[in-house]
Amino acid sequence: MTELSRTSSLLWNIITLWAARWSLRTSGRAIVIKWIFNRRQWDVADIEEIQYHPGFLFGTATIIGRSEAFKLFGVEKETYDRLQTFLREQAQRILLNNKARIIACFERSDSFLHSEFFISSSKKDSFAQSWQQKFDDDFFILLGKLDRSLFLDRHQPEVTSLLAKAKVVIHLKLHFEECIQQRNEDFVNKELEQYRHTFDSVETRPLTEEQRLAAVYFEDVNVLVASAGSGKTSSLVGKAIYALKKKYFEPQEILMLAFASEAADGLKDRFAEALRKQSMRLTPDIRTFHSLGVLIIQTVEGKKPQLAPWAHDGDLFKNLLGDIVKEVCQDPSRQAEMTLLVSTLMFGNATSYDQRSYYQELFNDSSSDAMDMKNSAREKTPSLRTLNGEQVRSLEELILANWLSLNSIKYIYEKETEIQGGGESKEKSRKFKPDFYYPDADVYHEHFALNKDGEAPEFLGGAMYVSTVEWKRKIFNESQTKFFETHSAMFLDGTVFAVLKEQLIKFGLNPEPKNLESESAEFTEAKNALMGHFATIIKQIRNQGKTVQSLEVKPFDFLSQAFHNLILAVLKRYEDALAKNNLIDFEEMLIKASLYVENGVYRSPYKFICIDEFQDISQGRRRLVKALLDQHKEASLFAVGDDWQGIYRFAGADLDIFTRAEKYFGVTQELFLTNTFRSNQGIADAASWFVQKNPIQKKKAVIARDSGRHGVLEVLSYDSDHGAFPAIEKQLQRLAEELRRKNEKAKVFVLSRYKYLLPHRSKILEWHKEYPKTLEISTMTFHGSKGLEADYVFVLGMNSGPMGFPSIKNDNPFVQMYMPEADPFPYAEERRLFYVALTRAKKKAFLLTRKGMPSLFLQELHKIPDAKIYFA
Repeated sequence: MTELSRTSSLLWNIITLWAARWSLRTSGRAIVIKWIFNRRQWDVADIEEIQYHPGFLFGTATIIGRSEAFKLFGVEKETYDRLQTFLREQAQRILLNNKARIIACFERSDSFLHSEFFISSSKKDSFAQSWQQKFDDDFFILLGKLDRSLFLDRHQPEVTSLLAKAKVVIHLKLHFEECIQQRNEDFVNKELEQYRHTFDSVETRPLTEEQRLAAVYFEDVNVLVASAGSGKTSSLVGKAIYALKKKYFEPQEILMLAFASEAADGLKDRFAEALRKQSMRLTPDIRTFHSLGVLIIQTVEGKKPQLAPWAHDGDLFKNLLGDIVKEVCQDPSRQAEMTLLVSTLMFGNATSYDQRSYYQELFNDSSSDAMDMKNSAREKTPSLRTLNGEQVRSLEELILANWLSLNSIKYIYEKETEIQGGGESKEKSRKFKPDFYYPDADVYHEHFALNKDGEAPEFLGGAMYVSTVEWKRKIFNESQTKFFETHSAMFLDGTVFAVLKEQLIKFGLNPEPKNLESESAEFTEAKNALMGHFATIIKQIRNQGKTVQSLEVKPFDFLSQAFHNLILAVLKRYEDALAKNNLIDFEEMLIKASLYVENGVYRSPYKFICIDEFQDISQGRRRLVKALLDQHKEASLFAVGDDWQGIYRFAGADLDIFTRAEKYFGVTQELFLTNTFRSNQGIADAASWFVQKNPIQKKKAVIARDSGRHGVLEVLSYDSDHGAFPAIEKQLQRLAEELRRKNEKAKVFVLSRYKYLLPHRSKILEWHKEYPKTLEISTMTFHGSKGLEADYVFVLGMNSGPMGFPSIKNDNPFVQMYMPEADPFPYAEERRLFYVALTRAKKKAFLLTRKGMPSLFLQELHKIPDAKIYFA
C-alpha cells in the first residue's frame, strides 16, 4: 500500500478554515481517502477524470466519477502527478488484463453480425443468451468505464485497437434490437443483389420486388399476406429455391404442404421446372396434410393406416351417418328429438335460437321504437306451417304444435270459442281464439308472450297485451273453463316442455312419443339438411381432437339440447364404428400423427415447412405443423395465403390462425403481396374496397398490372327467375362478336352461391356449340372457383331474400355451437366469398339480379367512391 499524504500547517488551517488531517492511499486498483472519522474509496475504473486547480500554496483536486464529483483541498502538485501516474498505470493494466475477453467478445459479436444468414428471433435470442452467459453485466459495465476513461494512452496502437473493439461491443449491447434490425436490412439488400439472376429466372416471369423480399426475409415464422392473383405459388417456389441455394437447409429438410392433391401436384410441376432452370436436382418433399399424416403413422407403426372408405366420399359419409341415426332413433326419445328438429328445419331454419334471440332483444332493448319492433317481428318470423298443416303465428307456437304432434296429443289450433263469464260478468261474452284446444280433455291452452316478470314486448302492445292476458284469465276462471298457460320465458329458461307435459298429464292427457316419418319432399329435404349438419359437426369435433367425453358444448335452450343429445349419440356410434373396424378418418389421422410427433416417437427431418393457402388451415393441421417445428430449434415456417379469401370455416378452417399467427407459432414476420397479375385495377379496387369494410380483414392496397378501371362491372337485371339465362346469352353473343373480329378466344365463368342456380349441362353444351371458337364457358359455385380465373365472369343470384346472396340461412345456430369462433362482422364469410367470385374476373364481371330485389352486396358496391367509373 502506498501513502500520499500531508498535514495542514496552522497557517493553512487558519486560511482555509479546514482543520482536518487527510490521507490518500492506493491499494491494488483502488484509491482510499481518509479524514477525521470518514473514509471514501474508488475503484480506478470508476474514476473518469481528475482535475487539478493550483492555489496560493496548495491546489484542489476534483475526482470525477460517472455519478459524482469529490473535491480534495490542500493537494500538492507532486501528489496530483503521482496520482495521475498511478491511474494511468492501473487503467492500462485493467485494459490489458481483459484483452483476451475483449477480443473474444468482439470476434463473437462480429462473426454473428456478419454471418451469412438472416438473423431470426430464435437466432437473436440464442446469441443474446450465450453472450450473457459468457460475458456478464459486470464485464460490459467495465468496458463502458474503460471507453470513457481519460487515463488510457490512446496513441498506443494496442490500446486503440482494444478500445475500438470494446466500443463495437458496447454499442451492440446498448442498442441490440436496433443493431440487429439494421444488420438484417443491410443483409436483405445484399442478398437481393447477389441473387438477382436467380429471382429473375426461377419462374416464367421475374419475381416482383415483394416476392423477392418474401424469399430473403427468414424469420422463424413468416406469413406472406397475398392478394388474389398475386403469385402465391411463385413466392413458394422462389423462397424454397433461395433457401436451397443459401444452404440453409438440405432438400430432404424442406416440406411443402398443400390442402388438395391437385394443388400438391401443381406445386410439384412448378418446382420441377424451377429446379431444371437452376440446374438443381434434389427436390423438397411436397405433399398434402393427409399424405403427411399417413407418412408419419406408417413410419412409426411400420404399416400404412387403414383409412375409412367414406373419408374420400362425402355421400358415403352421409349415408353412414344416416344408418347411425336410424340406429340412434330406435330410442323413442331420440326419435322424437330427431323429428322435432327436422320439422323445425322444414321452415327456413326457424330454430328456437332465432326466437330466443328475438325475445331477448324485445325484452332488453327499451329504447327500440315500437314500429321498428313490429318490422323486426315480421322479418324474423317466417310463414310457418306445422306437421299437421296449420299455419301458426310464431316460432314458439310452431315448436309447441310439433311437439304435441310428435307426442300423440290431439289438438285444434285457434279454435274460435265463446266463453261467458260468471257472476257480474255473466251477461258479458266475447269471441276469441285460444292458441290450443284439446278436445279429448276439453282443455284450452294459451301461450302468452310474457317474460319472467310477466311483461309483454312493446310491439305487441306492452301493458295493453298484459291487460288482455288478465282479461282472458278472468274469463276462464269465472266460467270455470279448464285451461292452462305457457309463456315465452319458458322458452328462454328451457322449462316449456316440462311444464307442458305436466299440465297435459294433470288433465288426463298422456304424451306418447311416436315414430313419425313424412313422405313429403319438404320433410325429406329438411332431413337431408340435418344429415348435412351432422356430417359437418362430426368432422368439426374430430378435427379439434374432441371425443364424446371431452366435448364441451353449452346448449342454449331445449331444442339445441335435443340437437346436442343427437350429436353425442351419433358421435359415440361413429367412434365405435371406426374402432370396431380398425379404421381411421382424416381427422383422427392428423391427431394420431400429431401425438407421435409431440411425444417424440416420430423424429421429423423437416426444418423448413412451407404452407400454401394458409387461410384454410384448421386447428388440427396447425397442431401437427407446430409439433414438427418444435422438434428443431432452427426450424422455420413460411405460410402463404389471403385472409380475404377465407371461405372454409364450415370445413374447419380457423381464420384466427392466419390473422394472429404469432399467438399460435411465436414471433412472426408479416410481408405482403399487393401486385395482382389477374384482375384489372377497377375490379381490384372494387373487390378490395368491398372486403375491407370488415375491419378485421388485413389492410392492403392491391395494385394491378392492368390499370383499366372504366366499365369493369355491369349489372344485368331480369324479370323472373328464368330471365337470368337470356340476359347472359345476350352478353355472350356480344362478347363473341367482339372476339371474332379480333380473332381471339376468351374464358368465361358462370358462378353462383348455390349450385341449383347454375345452368343445366344441356344449356352449357348449347353455348359451346354456338361459340366453339370464341368462348370457353364453365359453370361452378363460388367455392369451386377459388384459385381459378377467367376473362369474364357472370355472378348469378345477386338478390335479396332467403335464397339470395348474402345467404341469410348460412349460419345455423346449432352448427355454430361446434364451429371455430365466428367473425362478428355481419356476413363476414359471405363477404369474403363475394370477393372470391369478383376476383376470378380478369377483364369484367357481370352481376345478375332480379328487378326489385337487389342484393345487399350489390347495393354496397354502388357506394364505392366514384362508383360510376367502375359500372358500365
